[in-house]
Amino acid sequence: MKSNNLSQIDISNEEIGSLNGYIKRKNTAVLTVMFTDIKNFTLVTEEKGEKYSREIREAHDKLLTNIIQKNNDGLVIKFIGDAVMAVFSEPSSAVERALEIQKAITAFNNNHPEYEDLSIRIGMHMGQVAVDDNVQADVFGRHVNRASRIESLADGGQIYLSYTVFDSAKGWLSEHENIQWQPHGRYLVKGIKEPIEVYEVLNNSHAKPRAPLNGKKQTNFPKGLISVGLVVAGFIFAFSLSNYTKIESGSASLSSDIGASNYANNADTAGEQTNPVILNGVSIDSWMYQIQGLDENAKIDSLAVTDYDMLVVEPGNDFIDFSYDTDYLVKRLERKLNGDDRILLAYADIGQASDYRSYWQSDWIAPTKNKRGSPSFLITTDPDGWVGNYPVAYWQSEWKEIWLKPDGIVAKLAKAGFHGIYLDWVEAYDDDAVRDVALLQGVSPENEMMLFIEQIGAAGRAIRPDFIVIAQNAPYLINHNPARYVAMIDGIATEDTWFFGEGDAEWDDANAGDLTGGERHYEEYSTTNRISQNQIYLSLGVPVFTVDYCISEKNANLTYSNSRRAGFIPLVTRVSLSELSETPPN
Repeated sequence: MKSNNLSQIDISNEEIGSLNGYIKRKNTAVLTVMFTDIKNFTLVTEEKGEKYSREIREAHDKLLTNIIQKNNDGLVIKFIGDAVMAVFSEPSSAVERALEIQKAITAFNNNHPEYEDLSIRIGMHMGQVAVDDNVQADVFGRHVNRASRIESLADGGQIYLSYTVFDSAKGWLSEHENIQWQPHGRYLVKGIKEPIEVYEVLNNSHAKPRAPLNGKKQTNFPKGLISVGLVVAGFIFAFSLSNYTKIESGSASLSSDIGASNYANNADTAGEQTNPVILNGVSIDSWMYQIQGLDENAKIDSLAVTDYDMLVVEPGNDFIDFSYDTDYLVKRLERKLNGDDRILLAYADIGQASDYRSYWQSDWIAPTKNKRGSPSFLITTDPDGWVGNYPVAYWQSEWKEIWLKPDGIVAKLAKAGFHGIYLDWVEAYDDDAVRDVALLQGVSPENEMMLFIEQIGAAGRAIRPDFIVIAQNAPYLINHNPARYVAMIDGIATEDTWFFGEGDAEWDDANAGDLTGGERHYEEYSTTNRISQNQIYLSLGVPVFTVDYCISEKNANLTYSNSRRAGFIPLVTRVSLSELSETPPN
């Protein structure tokens, strides 16, 4: 079904020249990269079963392959679950094939009433990509990532293009009837700092253009007004802050999107309560998070006498150099001092390997920023500066076995008496280095992370039927498949909505909290966007816990107030998570 190498594409565009020559000289080529994806296919698989989904996917793969590779204009690079990655030597051919795909899918749906209708979204971008053509054709690089992100903006039945594809293809296809080109503006997408100019192409005889449902559109000022606009915006923001509760800032610059004007703005509202969350029959209105320093029983005792409804702690039973007294920890913390129930969750980093844990073998080689380690699931270093932690290819069986085998981490935690698990580094699916490896290995990082979380929950419930799963961060994972994600988690916790701390900062460091702005609060991760995304979970019945890192009591009070007003269950502490918070809720 699939051609073996990129040089089989028929090159007719003299501007590109011989692709085979590019490969021999530089291992690069200027190509149009196409990504396609079946909308809601995972949900169909869940409802209809594997046999049905395999039949549909086989028919889909054959149909798209025949169209893409017609006349040797294009090449299917790989199938990634229900997605297809392909390349074309000419952008006009890529656009023509995309239109043919949408037409063919419509005909397939009409001719096969026994199947659920297929809906395909397509995204394309053109640029110079790196080529690996030694054994099996593959391409990678930032232009490949751009094509993937453009596809994620599209809805079923749509074809989205970057400006480079639109500009090159429009002239060649100007005489085609019924082709409509629709500019949608510039959109900010995950992992790419500069906005992408998005266009849509469609057959206007049976479709209408639709603006992206995902992503954030950037509003442009006329060039002559940019400096004036910045001055005015700065004045308005300064005036707004002077009329609301002031925020004390650490060494980072203050973010203009801190949310002070959108939610509670006065210290006297800090005690307002939201409706408590109920997990396993326990009403949760406050919680505490501590993962360092619990090797001392005195620290455990300090936690035990608190009245927090939920505790998230490092179980500490798998440290190489020292272990916590996990039995003592569970017995002291599983109930409140007065005998009332509370929820006790074990912290677990599922997206990174740590060289200080007992699963780390003496012959393992840690990765560097630019070189993968050994075993092969060790990909790179922690992007936030946490020493000894390395993002992993979490879909690989060798990593999964550490967690899921009968005597693996999850089983041990459930048997130890923890009520559930608190999953850190779910956001591994969105790490650029991890995504590059997933692309090379032909897997969907989103699907694989969801599968891993499902398997973790199943492993816990095999021992404890009411085993709880709470995911930390990765708030946008739900967009990939809302129904599936909601079904596998009991809650989500998000860090840094208002304030963050510097990685590896000690408890008393000046940068242990109160930091705002920068990349941590950039665009879709701005405070306002974080709040909006978290409220999607609330609308689907999933409780949201927030943890922010503050030193200033004023900033802490503001955060508690804002979080509760948004409907969340807040915690304010410091980034090392090594002590009881000095700014507990009022």
